Amino acid sequence: MIRGRELTFRILLAEDNTVNQQVALGLLETLGYGADAVANGIEVLEALNRIRYELDLVDCQMTRLDGYETTRLIRQLELQGETPLDSRMPVYIIAMTANAIEGDREKCLAAGMNDYLSKPVLLEELKVALNRHGQIRPIVVAPDKASSSEILVDINHLREVAHDQADRLQELIDLYLVEAGPMLDGLGQAIRSNSSGEVARIAHEFVGCSLFCGVDAFTQPLRALERLGQQGNLSGADALLADVRHKFPRVQSAFTQLVQTLQTSNS
Repeated sequence: MIRGRELTFRILLAEDNTVNQQVALGLLETLGYGADAVANGIEVLEALNRIRYELDLVDCQMTRLDGYETTRLIRQLELQGETPLDSRMPVYIIAMTANAIEGDREKCLAAGMNDYLSKPVLLEELKVALNRHGQIRPIVVAPDKASSSEILVDINHLREVAHDQADRLQELIDLYLVEAGPMLDGLGQAIRSNSSGEVARIAHEFVGCSLFCGVDAFTQPLRALERLGQQGNLSGADALLADVRHKFPRVQSAFTQLVQTLQTSNS
């Protein structure tokens, strides 16, 4: 059973990227919540068939069964009274999406979701969303995240996720780098083979993974690669990937400096 301030309830996290899962679980833990994690919509439905979860955090762009369709199926099961789901006590579903575009919130609500968070999910924004569920206190709008094209890594976000613990931060960074390398190689292979769909898929996953870890350095070129892949036209994709590859070692260096700084401050 999961305890959060004045409420005791179960949380289910649905996220198909391992790094994103760990970051989201870390944010929840920082706020005093535990959660069970699954990797896709099929596993969400299987979990809900076994356990009564009061709140679901659902990634919209999961493989196999995305967050939109998963939510629609949950609402259908609730109306049918499928145990342990019940329309009298519907699951509170918070969407998570890397596509912060106009109309996206409306799309989430139309699918039956209750709330919406854009990636990267920030600690204060998650806190507000959870408070909205429990009506624990009046809602406070979280401040806008400062942005700059020169920022490589959002240090504050990473430190929050890692609880200012050097070993935990190192574990998260190592996991990100292990996943990022193959994604970089996969993008290169997909571009060379003119596989636009694969470019869009990998770029989308890379954006979400990077944002969850506070990596701002190459968000724009990755989003541009995703758009090119969706449009089926990879003209200019090589230059965009070159930009990502050029900045990647600088991100690694920023990670190293952050870990060293945290180790020094904690010693």
